[in-house]
Amino acid sequence: MTCITPPQKPDPWQGTRPAKEFGSACPQLSLLITATNLLFDNFDEDCLNLNVHSPEPNHVNSPPKPANGYPVMIWIHGGGYSSSANVQYPGHFMASKGVVVVTINYRLGFMGFLTTEDEHAPGNYGMLDQVMAMQWVQDNIARFDGDPNMVTLYGQSAGASSAALHVLSKRSKGLFHQIICQSGSDLTEWAISPPDLIPKWYTQQLVEDFNEEYPDWNIPTNDSKAMLDSLRTKDIWEMLEADNVTRKPGWISLGFVPVVDHPHRPRDQAFLEDTPFNLRDREDFDKDINIISGLTSEDGSLYVIAVLPDSLDRGYNRTEFLERLTILAYDLSYNDIYEDVTQAVAFEFSPWPHINDLDANRQKFNEMFTDAGFAIGMDLQLKSHLKHNPNMYQYCLGFRSTNASGVVPEWMGVPHNGELPYVWGWSWLQFNENVRNQTGMILDPIEWNQEDAEYADYVMTMWSNFAKFGNPTPEPVWNTTWNKWELEDRKYLWIDRDYQEKQHYRVHELAFWQEYMPTFINKSNGDMGEWGPPTKFPPSTTTPAPTSTIVPAVTARQVTDEKERLRNATIALGVLSGTFLVILLILAGCLVIARRNKGEFA
Repeated sequence: MTCITPPQKPDPWQGTRPAKEFGSACPQLSLLITATNLLFDNFDEDCLNLNVHSPEPNHVNSPPKPANGYPVMIWIHGGGYSSSANVQYPGHFMASKGVVVVTINYRLGFMGFLTTEDEHAPGNYGMLDQVMAMQWVQDNIARFDGDPNMVTLYGQSAGASSAALHVLSKRSKGLFHQIICQSGSDLTEWAISPPDLIPKWYTQQLVEDFNEEYPDWNIPTNDSKAMLDSLRTKDIWEMLEADNVTRKPGWISLGFVPVVDHPHRPRDQAFLEDTPFNLRDREDFDKDINIISGLTSEDGSLYVIAVLPDSLDRGYNRTEFLERLTILAYDLSYNDIYEDVTQAVAFEFSPWPHINDLDANRQKFNEMFTDAGFAIGMDLQLKSHLKHNPNMYQYCLGFRSTNASGVVPEWMGVPHNGELPYVWGWSWLQFNENVRNQTGMILDPIEWNQEDAEYADYVMTMWSNFAKFGNPTPEPVWNTTWNKWELEDRKYLWIDRDYQEKQHYRVHELAFWQEYMPTFINKSNGDMGEWGPPTKFPPSTTTPAPTSTIVPAVTARQVTDEKERLRNATIALGVLSGTFLVILLILAGCLVIARRNKGEFA
């Protein structure tokens, strides 16, 4: 492995460089790329490349080129900071809307985000890769008919959180002007690994895994420099295969992710000087950035089946609902108050009065994971930014193809990544063989229809309008005007067959998580001092939990066993941002697990 250093500017080439095939993807062990590009097998540590798609000049359907060039949209892919690549995102269709589309790669997993929390490996190499790509755009995009003074970052999941983190970073200031966050923000719990979680713990566990799998490696564990020198001599694929680091507790937790790298780097070289909460609290961020932020209607449903596999093909009665909720509450709160947390959440999220409705109870877990993983961070981001910039827009995408039912169960609705076919026009691939052949992309198991293609046009029109005008509907699109998000009415665009403007997205539930629960937990724990960040629950310990007398009995052994299962399950959570074929593969795997585990909670 030759990385774990900041990126270096590429050497210029002479003459014309043929761009007939995609560059390499960063090393990873993932089904995501195979799911969309079946024959793609070009993985290499030299993977920091980008693709540029510009409107075709002189084409009869190409929008006229503005005097300063077309607005630019830079896509940052998702994948839990550990998988995916720009090859999965063909920019042809979005570019036809009159924008220059740039899709980038950045280093992933421990190659991009390993840290020893000292000067030897401060971390954030993947984020610095993104910064360098943005700088390349500033220096070169005019040659591709792009305007470097009109740059919009957009991304999904970890890509959305990345885009939002650039708003907080002085290393990125001036390199972009707007962001679109799809199912992620800088204030989601999984966006970074804050200092109080000791990010270097993951590096220590990783090296222990390597030494256990390959005893002859004998990598030093008590000297950061010696450790890194040794790691750089190892084969990257052997390292990837031996990476078995257990993620820390949490409903949605990741491992190698962005960190606070100051003071381990000088302030002028650090990507992130402090946590997003602290930077926003002291209003230390780029306030001129316009934002679209949103999510899908059932963004948490994939996480439900990852953490509760038996939910895939069955719902829960009241007893089962409370048993599973107790285990989750134990994982997220101090052990001496987890029963109180269970009661509070159960009261808020029970499907009153139909508390034994199997589907309704499962749906409540869907709502909880959507809130915890996406909605809370989105809401906090909008409220923080609105204090300084009125150009804020919110959406919720609930459009589901009529042909999706055979692939994605109805109860899962529009899951995490469900907007990607419409943002990228994947439904147009079947009508454009040239693009399909050029990209090597395969068609999804969903047979997209004309309605899907029309909604892709609808979404891409508004996304590209935002890049051009800072307003997704400078003129009505499909007779719809997307108004700005304001605190008084919290208007947002509902994207579905009954597309319309709505207000107050889950305002009651968000108040429960942001206002009531932090107060409740601190009071229950005997702490009457300052309240902590609204989405951060106190860390759990290994103290055995007493049997609940309020909810059906769950023993300490059950809780401990289930906690370990939940921790292992969350390893896969961040990499669920791909195509619907990925969903199909995940569903198949979870179905096997669910069937094996039937009767486990009886």
